[in-house]
Amino acid sequence: DAKDGKTVWEYVYEAPKWGSLNDQFGAGPHATPLVLGDYVYTVGARVMLHCLNKKTGKKVWSHDLWDKFGAKPPDRGYSSSPVAYKSTLILPVGGRSGHGIVAFDLKSGDVVWHSQDYGPTFSSPKIIQVDGQDQLVVFEGKVVAGLEPNTGDLLWTHPHHTQYDINAMTPVWSVEDNLLFVSSAYDTGSRVIHLVQKNGKTTVEEVWYNKRMEVQHGTAVR
Repeated sequence: DAKDGKTVWEYVYEAPKWGSLNDQFGAGPHATPLVLGDYVYTVGARVMLHCLNKKTGKKVWSHDLWDKFGAKPPDRGYSSSPVAYKSTLILPVGGRSGHGIVAFDLKSGDVVWHSQDYGPTFSSPKIIQVDGQDQLVVFEGKVVAGLEPNTGDLLWTHPHHTQYDINAMTPVWSVEDNLLFVSSAYDTGSRVIHLVQKNGKTTVEEVWYNKRMEVQHGTAVR
């Protein structure tokens, strides 16, 4: 309760450790819950996705992403925060057989689409608009990519490879001039790319790259 701090509801579930988990900096959860309408969507360090009733805390639906899609989390646990688009909840699941990115129905939890073979990432996805077209930006361990958020189709990709495949920050989008900023630590650095979309086709041009700034766990703002 916001007035007196008393617990209104609490939801508890099993989240067993696994052999390679490094909880030196905390066992989790690391993802930020999404509160939308009457629901709360949350993902634990062991990739348990839950939809809970916001008022009662009762489970509406859930998925064990590891068991269902082979989405074994990174050694420090899963950390991507979910993003909503229209009637779907989109996550960079990091699963097998084309389940790198998955869109779930917000109310039922059913899979609407799945796409790509990207592994798990520490970064959270972002919805941007490129010259009137909605795009889903995903910052994976080796690339930054744009997908069609209604279908999961790949629109474009640009390399940004780091040691240990760790890209953790949320990309920064400048809608005024179609510039996308991404940055990583681990001896990688920062880059800005320019996106132009026409008739459904997106072209990508790198504007600059510099190793002087290396954003690790934090997120930059313009």
